[in-house]
Amino acid sequence: MKTRTIIALGALVLLVIAVVIANLPQDPDEGVWRPEESERIAELEARIRELTEENERLRGDLAAGPAEEDGRIADRPAEAEEVADRVPPPTGVDYRGTLRVRVVDGNGAPIPGARIYTKYENQQEATTNADGVAELTRLAPGQRYVSVRSEAGKWSSRIEVEPGRTVEVPVTLEVGSAVVAGVVSHRQTGPLHGVSIALHLRSRGQGDRTYRVETDAEGQFRFEDLPAGAYTLTAVGGPLEKGKVLMQPVEVPAGGTVVKDLQAGTVSLGGRVTDAETGAAIPDVSVRTQSPMSRSSVTDAGGRYELLDLMDGEYAVIFAVDGYGIEFVHGVEVAGDGRTLDHRLRKAATLNVIARDPGGRPFVGRLVLSIKPKVKGEGTSVGTGITTNAEGRGVYRQIVPGEYTLRFGTYDRKLSGTVQATVGPGETTVEVTLQGT
Repeated sequence: MKTRTIIALGALVLLVIAVVIANLPQDPDEGVWRPEESERIAELEARIRELTEENERLRGDLAAGPAEEDGRIADRPAEAEEVADRVPPPTGVDYRGTLRVRVVDGNGAPIPGARIYTKYENQQEATTNADGVAELTRLAPGQRYVSVRSEAGKWSSRIEVEPGRTVEVPVTLEVGSAVVAGVVSHRQTGPLHGVSIALHLRSRGQGDRTYRVETDAEGQFRFEDLPAGAYTLTAVGGPLEKGKVLMQPVEVPAGGTVVKDLQAGTVSLGGRVTDAETGAAIPDVSVRTQSPMSRSSVTDAGGRYELLDLMDGEYAVIFAVDGYGIEFVHGVEVAGDGRTLDHRLRKAATLNVIARDPGGRPFVGRLVLSIKPKVKGEGTSVGTGITTNAEGRGVYRQIVPGEYTLRFGTYDRKLSGTVQATVGPGETTVEVTLQGT
């Protein structure tokens, strides 16, 4: 029985070593701590502690030697046999997982030669065989970003790797009959050669697909055999200035040809900014768009601005300059050759703030101020910060007159307060008592 106890001890020690080795990084990138692996690591550590404690207890019992019971040698400890039975074989233990990827076309036919690879962690690469199958093995458990590339297109998605198991990953790269073609050019210099063109299809629940080509000597590009869907067409690099991205949405039907040209240097949105009272041009106004694409410009001496190369869509446009209120214009539609948006800025009022803490004492420090007009689009809508002095006084000078909801809060979110205010021309003072949140 002593021998059986020693075997049980050895099995436990080998299991601990196997668990640790199986979860060692397989490449330098995997040694980086990642939050999503914390739960798995905690479970492994708990199991190791449990086995270590049991191992120490068995060692102590073994050191005490065998005990005589009714004239025979009894097992010590009695449960050694039970422990040995539930310990898995120490050889061949592998807690990593495998992804078996099968790539087919829209008709279900296998696609051989497709490149399969993982990104970021456990970086591996494989190529599908004649059956369209490839395996990525010994992957650490958790979510892994898997990509597929072939002549039929690109697919990518996050897949959950399960420890000690093989997960089947079916991928369908549907080949359609639609065509997207066009020309990339510059408004002043003409067609652009060598621009990288990407046509990206995001298919919910089916991963992403991206098709890529380059423009020829005449700036032309062409994508064929496309499935129907909503795509985004982008152009970067080549003769385009560094950091410049041309982008447009493309709706692709089940068949036929869609022509979509991209032109750099196109004025998508332009206009003139003037004083609401005098009509005089206002120079140095910052004009900026928000989603779906951010662009910015500054008005010239005549109050004129231009925003170039915007993606078609609906925008919020922000106007801001010292001495005037920050104003938003919502629901600005941009499409085709662009549009004109003139704007009349109103002189800013001054908002004086007196802030107190829950005990009624002056609040000293930084506050977050959220300004929301009671009627959307009729006033300043902005989030900003103000600093209060020893008397709890602060000031904000870029609000236009109007009816507002003013929300104040500390940066640690422990105190907050709300005030309904009418801000008139000139100066307006509001008082707020902050309360615990």
